[in-house]
Amino acid sequence: MIDDRIMNILLNSIIGDALGSTFDGLSRGHTASIYRDSPGYFDPPVKKTGTEKWKKPGLYTSMSQLMLISSMSMERGRFKKKAFIENIRRSPKVENTPWGIFRHTGMAEKKFLDTILNSAISPLTQNYSSARLLPPVISLSFGRMSENDLVHDSAAMMSLMTMDYHTISGGILLSSLLNHLLSMESPLLKDLLLSALSISRGLRAIIEKNSPDIFSLRLNPDMLSAAADSYSDILSEIIDAPDKLKAEEMITRKISRLMNSNVKKASLDHPLAILPYTLYLFHSYQDDEKKFLHTMAKEGGAASALTSIAGAVSGAFPDNFTIQPELTGQLVNKKKIASIVETIVSGRKTAHFIEDFLISESLLTKKEMEEFNAKQKKDKKGAKSVKNRKNIEKMMTTHVVESWTKLDKARWKKTRKNMIQIDDSESDEE
Repeated sequence: MIDDRIMNILLNSIIGDALGSTFDGLSRGHTASIYRDSPGYFDPPVKKTGTEKWKKPGLYTSMSQLMLISSMSMERGRFKKKAFIENIRRSPKVENTPWGIFRHTGMAEKKFLDTILNSAISPLTQNYSSARLLPPVISLSFGRMSENDLVHDSAAMMSLMTMDYHTISGGILLSSLLNHLLSMESPLLKDLLLSALSISRGLRAIIEKNSPDIFSLRLNPDMLSAAADSYSDILSEIIDAPDKLKAEEMITRKISRLMNSNVKKASLDHPLAILPYTLYLFHSYQDDEKKFLHTMAKEGGAASALTSIAGAVSGAFPDNFTIQPELTGQLVNKKKIASIVETIVSGRKTAHFIEDFLISESLLTKKEMEEFNAKQKKDKKGAKSVKNRKNIEKMMTTHVVESWTKLDKARWKKTRKNMIQIDDSESDEE
């Protein structure tokens, strides 16, 4: 039973990523104007979004790729940092991209992958905050380890990708929450926010208790605890929010103070916004249980991070949420992904298995790039046609004027010739 829920968490997270990716960067208003209700994946019109933003519908991004690689980097229930780095470095290079097999990476992912793939030294992490760094830590929640070990391993993995404390503590909170939900036979959806709040409040004590281990990761325990407290503060406010708009206002007010800017949407690519907001959307969801991912994807912004996390959380509540068959059926590489997830959960992964996964991902990335290039060529050809169409009226006008001018001239010559003939005949008669 628990293995089925673990598989659901992984698969649903990948499906959420694939669905949300084509909504990334869109505003809610933009999404509302171009989205047509469909049970499958969304392919935005190129005229509305631009070819440069196109992503293949149904194809997951670097978040899911890193999540699967982190799953393959677990040994005896513990995360192995060295194996994670080596597995990433083993990935094949892909022409015309410095990030190899990894698709649609955000800035934080680019910086992390750049140091891993293009440098022989240990990764030099950056202080980038990004909700896209949270899904890779999902796999650690399956380790059946103690809460102390889970916090340590989650911090170890997150600190490889960034030294931003809100992102690191967000990863710890997400893995701890999923681990907690898996420990319960039938978790209640109505208790989701309360569980997240309770876990976030308990992180300070765990971090303080394991300060030496946290220091060994080059992290400041006090700063990590303070970041965890930020999640507690937001969760304690939104748990009583009467609706989504009020919850969003509470979240953005906190983020605005943190970032010293006027943030309006909780779908911003920041873990302190995305994680609490995603949990609240579950807490307040009252629509069709099969449409929850589409409803959340329409939030736009960092949609793929939101729906990837949402998919993972839904996997812990199989009685409350159902993935639409079209999303499962239209997932790119679905049979391979299902087999990979089953192998990961069963613990039968081998070096050959990991190699096979990395090669298959390189082929998918190349294929998407080929489709992207084909769309760009088609778009340029369409743009040229549009330019010609703009000149059609002018061309028609010129053609008509020239045609009538020639016709008038011919008629005038004929009329003039007839007039001359008439004059000549009259002269002869005289």
